[in-house]
Amino acid sequence: GDGDEARFALTSEAGLNDALAFPFVHLALAAAAALAAESSLPGDGGRFTAEVLRDWLVHDVGWRIIAGLGVGIATGWGTAWLAFRLAPKGSVADAFLALGLMLTSYGLTEVVHGYGFLAVFVAAVTFRRFEVRHAIHGDLHHFVEQTEVIGLIAVMFVLGMAVGQGLLRPLDWTGILVAATFLLVVRPLTGWVALAGAGLSGPSRAAVSLLGIRGVGSIYYMAYGLGHAPFSVETGRELWAVMALIVLGSIVFHGLSAPRLMMRLESARRGRVG
Repeated sequence: GDGDEARFALTSEAGLNDALAFPFVHLALAAAAALAAESSLPGDGGRFTAEVLRDWLVHDVGWRIIAGLGVGIATGWGTAWLAFRLAPKGSVADAFLALGLMLTSYGLTEVVHGYGFLAVFVAAVTFRRFEVRHAIHGDLHHFVEQTEVIGLIAVMFVLGMAVGQGLLRPLDWTGILVAATFLLVVRPLTGWVALAGAGLSGPSRAAVSLLGIRGVGSIYYMAYGLGHAPFSVETGRELWAVMALIVLGSIVFHGLSAPRLMMRLESARRGRVG
């Protein structure tokens, strides 16, 4: 619609980054498992052999991404055809349609060992493109947005309880330095480089590069990784502490800065249009 470019870019990233981060999680798991199998010790350091990299490229990068894309496109197109062509007009409940599209695409993709997060994003995009101007898209977006906020509040509440119980206790100055580097250097720099040639204006490119971290996906990946690989308990506690500090720092930093940045971008866009 008439949304500004920075908001659109951040929304697209929010849908894609959780899916496209998974291959690197699997690479870490494979390297840790290889070291543990070879030395009978925790796989904290990892071992990146040619066999590990080959299997990762073929299975975790190649097949899982292809499966996510394929199931997402098929599920999104099939659901759109049922909703817009077969079902009587006004007979499909918005909430059930959104939940059905999400759960079906995710579940089917997991059955064939693909990336369910990627399939959900692709299914939603495919569904939208089937009937771009249909009014139901606004209702679906409103429902999904409300559901996301409820889930986010629950996750942040549990994270706050964990922090109060000592989740950050393993932190030392190196962990604090790593968290600050992620928030203030890695994210802005990689975002700026990745957006080269994207056609964004300078202020929009800077805003997208700076914003975007919130961390719910990181919580999932941390739990998944530590539950599927032979890391030591001490390393796991330290990783949880660093991740929690990044999430908390993001909530404060981006929570204060994002509204001001987006308002300035919106004012600048209106000025150009006017």
